[in-house]
Amino acid sequence: MLALLILHTVHFLSVHAQFLNGHLYISTRNVSYVPGDEIDDFLLDGGKAETWCAYRCLEASSCLMVDVCHFSRSTRCRLWRALPAQDFAGITICRRFSATNSSLKQLDGSDHGFSDTISLASTAPMDQSNAVSAPAVCTDGCNCPEITSQISPDKEIYTVTVNGTPVSYLCKVTEGAVWTVIQIRRDGSISFHDKLWTEYETGFGSISNEFWLGLKEIHRLTSQGLTVLRIMLKFSSGNTEYIAQYSSFSVAGPETDYQLTLGGYSGNAGDMMLDPDPDVYLNGMKFTTIDRDNDFSNRSCSVLFNGAWWYNRCALSNINGEYGNIDFAWGNHAATLTKTMMLIKKP
Repeated sequence: MLALLILHTVHFLSVHAQFLNGHLYISTRNVSYVPGDEIDDFLLDGGKAETWCAYRCLEASSCLMVDVCHFSRSTRCRLWRALPAQDFAGITICRRFSATNSSLKQLDGSDHGFSDTISLASTAPMDQSNAVSAPAVCTDGCNCPEITSQISPDKEIYTVTVNGTPVSYLCKVTEGAVWTVIQIRRDGSISFHDKLWTEYETGFGSISNEFWLGLKEIHRLTSQGLTVLRIMLKFSSGNTEYIAQYSSFSVAGPETDYQLTLGGYSGNAGDMMLDPDPDVYLNGMKFTTIDRDNDFSNRSCSVLFNGAWWYNRCALSNINGEYGNIDFAWGNHAATLTKTMMLIKKP
């Protein structure tokens, strides 16, 4: 910011906080600006959610906290490297979040956005100490919320018997949420781009390393209400983890070729599935593999871009693409995509 280069005192609308009886009270008034306290100040318009603001802080190594302030005609995001001067007025038009351990925590104790412990840094191949096999009674097929309610939720890989057949799930249990992992890419040990329709339908790979859970199972799980989708991404440049989250996600049955329903984007990765360009807008698309072409392109997008996805006239996202190839991609990121994880949970 230009203001950071100005040494004399300037004035702006600042946010102040006070703790009273365990609650955070925040107000605004014109005060003197202390150079060096504020990192940046953003206007949150229709294209930027509060989570966008949160990740600006997580990406800035010097960011200590964030204020999200809802004024009468705008919403602003302020990033701080030091606690601003405090005030005793009590108009709660803002929320303040502290940045600790790569997550944001609201200072009144509540969670916000992506303040859980899921991280791509913890997706190394898992050994048997993190796995358990146990009986579970599931009313309509199993899912991670049902399994972890019956089995101690201190593991990640759960193998249960469903109709006499052992089935494994990778579950991520965080603060108040149980996620079911439906895809992981981490090292290219499993080929995704050349799998056929039947393989994408039933699933493939190793649940302890790289895998695709299967369209049939993803359809069943979303039918059971696991309709929030999170896509986590990491690129070869830097340690930043990017997230694209969708509040509405479901996959229809085989009679529709597993048609996608998607909406409600938030995150810092950029929305590469609901882009307004009608050629790459993926809501309502059917799944395509190299041997079943359901996209709208004259040529199979799966063949053209070495992957399998809910293509339209192809797509801006291709996270089942060939590992190490530029076709394994999320948007036009200059760096190489190295890790992905797709998870679903109940709202």
